Amino acid sequence: MNEQAYGVDKFLKELYEAEKTTVSELEKRRGMLQQALGTFTKMDAVPERISEEAIDSGIKYRYSLETTPGLTMPFYVVHPRHIQAETPIVIILHGHGSGVEEIWQDESSHRGIARQFQEQKAIVVAPELAGLGSRKSVLDQALTNSCRRLASQLLLYQKTLAGLRVFETSCLLDWIKDTFPNRFIGCFGFSGGALIALCTSALEKRIEATVLSGFVSLFQASILKQTHCLDNYVPGLLKVGELTDLLELVQPSKLFIEHGRKDNLFPIESMRLCAKNRFYHEWDGAHEINGSLAVPWLMKQGRGVF
Repeated sequence: MNEQAYGVDKFLKELYEAEKTTVSELEKRRGMLQQALGTFTKMDAVPERISEEAIDSGIKYRYSLETTPGLTMPFYVVHPRHIQAETPIVIILHGHGSGVEEIWQDESSHRGIARQFQEQKAIVVAPELAGLGSRKSVLDQALTNSCRRLASQLLLYQKTLAGLRVFETSCLLDWIKDTFPNRFIGCFGFSGGALIALCTSALEKRIEATVLSGFVSLFQASILKQTHCLDNYVPGLLKVGELTDLLELVQPSKLFIEHGRKDNLFPIESMRLCAKNRFYHEWDGAHEINGSLAVPWLMKQGRGVF
């Protein structure tokens, strides 16, 4: 008897069909999403400025903020030398790799996306996501793309790494609103960072427009089809809904999707299904950021041009 006869794949397929649920009422869906992500205790802390650097496009600051007891989040703020009243803020949430620094690297899958926004005179705010870059466990520092230790241990407390990242992004929003009041706030997320951008935008009215890059695909066609990093898996999420149901929690006119046709992690066919009746851009790329249409779109939202 070969392995297929034991029925594991058939079992998982039928489990998806039997257990997948869509919560019809949107506010209840939001509440169940928050419950699935888990909750964390917020610190009433003030960020510490670590460094300040003059760069061609303005000034680049690095801060650290204690978000929850014992855990500190570093983040960058880059703004033009002269900030105008209409200057928008863009939060960039990076994907897997060597950390937040990749958003300035042209050769990485992030394709220097931070500089694209800096050239448009936006205020860029970029946190380093928990479990990546400098925020890996000491035991995992020699490993590339490893946030498994943090993700797996959080599950034992009915918490998730995705939930921690969403929570910390909300903490960052508190500081942004206090520091830059009455400004448009947009969000750009790539790959695993796009999951955080989507969930944060679904739960946070303070984010006014969102770009999801290299991520949008049905769970069935992506994280259930092949092995992905553990931080993509949120217990109970399919009881809230499929990815299309999460997208519904963000106003269609405030969401832009970009996707490479050769993305081997999130299939283009599934993206097209999810992106129906939404703004999207597909191009002949792989699992990487493009930005050629997404960046101007997000900037137009911030400047009130539709």
